[in-house]
Amino acid sequence: MHVYIVVGLLVITSFQAVFTDVQCPPWFVSDNSSGLRSFPQCVCSRYCPFMIDCVQTEHTSYLILGHCAFRVPDSNNTMVAQCPYAFPEHLFVGSRLRLPQSVDDLNLFICTKLNREVGERMCGRCANGTGPSVTSIGSQCAKCSAANILYYLLLQYLPATIIFLLVLLLKINVTSAPMAHYVLFCNGLAVFFRSHLGYYTMFALTEPSYIYTLRALLTLNTIWSFDPLYFVSPALCLSPQIEDIDIYYIDTLATLYPFLLLILTYLIVELHARDFQPIVMMWKPFHKSCICLRRSWNSSLVQAFATIFYILYTKLLFLVLTPFVTTHFIDEKGNDNNKFRVTYIDPAVPYLHHKHIYAMVFSLCILIFIVIPPILILMVYSTRLCNK
Repeated sequence: MHVYIVVGLLVITSFQAVFTDVQCPPWFVSDNSSGLRSFPQCVCSRYCPFMIDCVQTEHTSYLILGHCAFRVPDSNNTMVAQCPYAFPEHLFVGSRLRLPQSVDDLNLFICTKLNREVGERMCGRCANGTGPSVTSIGSQCAKCSAANILYYLLLQYLPATIIFLLVLLLKINVTSAPMAHYVLFCNGLAVFFRSHLGYYTMFALTEPSYIYTLRALLTLNTIWSFDPLYFVSPALCLSPQIEDIDIYYIDTLATLYPFLLLILTYLIVELHARDFQPIVMMWKPFHKSCICLRRSWNSSLVQAFATIFYILYTKLLFLVLTPFVTTHFIDEKGNDNNKFRVTYIDPAVPYLHHKHIYAMVFSLCILIFIVIPPILILMVYSTRLCNK
């Protein structure tokens, strides 16, 4: 009799352990509040309402666009955070991504769909043989080609040089309304759609038949940001050794190129005005055309310089502020986890890591010497300080 009682207690205990340790889908929690006699059930957790959408009837979790979800290695915790990655459009149900039923498959599902290494925190690195693309939205991983950084910069410098010369020769002025408002709108539109959120908005709010039309319109608008090839270029990986944070430097170098042209043009004009012989000899073939341009050069040159700076200002400001943006992780209980605070542009780089510090110092130098001075000049333009 005692043997049957012991066996019965062991069976009941084993069943209770099994049902107590039931594994729920991502962002579902085990609930046995109705009593010990009833088996625990997985109920939808509401800790992350703006990131995770749980549907109790479907017993499925959905990830809201613009976020990434993963399971912490060697832990039972699940995390969700904003991420710079753009998932393939065919995976989304409306504006949501359906997560797998098994928590163990969460990292495998997220990372493989992004073509990134499984096991890294938020899929921080591209899979073997691939690298982050410099021309696609959302740090997409692509197979690397024979192109290198120099090839990409030349690809960016050529249209920028053409636009620069057209602004100077045609005396284009966009510093006054309504053209100034239009250029500012184009820059803001380009910056928004270059982000993963704008990319998803493009597909969520636009019919598939109009996607190519929208890309064409965005390409025309990006002319006013010296970046007309971004929305028409295929994914381009320069090297598997390039990391996501390195793309920030490459984009910034491409954006600073027109500013270098401005400085070079100003020096050439000043040296020519001071009768510097090497510059005078170089300009002899263009002497007659130069005389025609010089009749109105003093006013048109200033306007052209202001136009070029105004066109680039929004994009440059967006780039230099990007390294200061962080990503904070929220666990399944809705708590912030500061141990997983990383940089938004590269989730594999911890915040204030040496690579991140270099990017911040680089951005601060651009802010101090390029971005902030024009604002200060405009603020004190009507004062005696500016005249001095």
